Amino acid sequence: MKQFSHTNLILTLAALAFGCVRGPAFLKQSGAPEASIHRLQVATVDQNGVTSGVITGGSKSTQVIAASANSAVAGSNIEFPPGSLAISTEVTIQAGSSLATNSVFTQLNVTAEVATSAPAVTFKSSVATDAVVPFTVAIPLPDTSSLALADPFTNLIIIYHVTKASAGNADFTGIISRDGIDTATGFARFAVSYFGTYQAVVTKTLVQAVEIAAAPKVKAKKVIPPGVITDRFYFSRGPMPASFGGDSAQNSSHFKGWVHAFGPSKVGTQATLSTGKISKALPDTP
Repeated sequence: MKQFSHTNLILTLAALAFGCVRGPAFLKQSGAPEASIHRLQVATVDQNGVTSGVITGGSKSTQVIAASANSAVAGSNIEFPPGSLAISTEVTIQAGSSLATNSVFTQLNVTAEVATSAPAVTFKSSVATDAVVPFTVAIPLPDTSSLALADPFTNLIIIYHVTKASAGNADFTGIISRDGIDTATGFARFAVSYFGTYQAVVTKTLVQAVEIAAAPKVKAKKVIPPGVITDRFYFSRGPMPASFGGDSAQNSSHFKGWVHAFGPSKVGTQATLSTGKISKALPDTP
């Protein structure tokens, strides 16, 4: 009986051992290890408060560029996760122009007032590009020591002005609301896809996210005052006056040719172009 019990014990232990080898624990131990993301601190150059470093496109590492201790925005950094940028580019970090202004709020149709703000930070790329995978930036938080609030960052927002390569390098201005900002590290951290200027601001009332495209640039019309010589004026219609050197080949309808306009004086029997009596001025393009 004892021998039988002893045999059963051996068989039971063997079965348990075999089960451990074939069970989930074994599979987990023998399986491929989980891939770890390598974090690479990019070598940088600091010149006059501008920190720059080269981000490698298509990298499988998380690449980080941090502003130098000598910068006015020291502590600011930018993190590019694997595959964030498709092409290599030089990225710079530097202090930017403040966006916490009445004109910017008016542009965004925001009526809130600024309680306190941090320095603006500009992130630039030497190549016009947008991120394939959003990157994370960290910028200084505003000084809230004067705010007698339980949570001084309740009304925290990020005001930004960026250039989108995917939109024909058009400029956009907008606001990132509080729910998109992490303050746990002592900096304002948030994910974005575009290079530009970002600034952390605490407003007196709650502000929601918003974005608008900048108004297209309109080229000013060129005015030719009397007595000014210009070679940026031409005929849109009608014949070329013989007094300007025209010939039969040139004196055709819809002739376009560069001319020089001289003052309010007379050229032959014709008044000069600057008087507007010979031809209509067109935009300042050939």
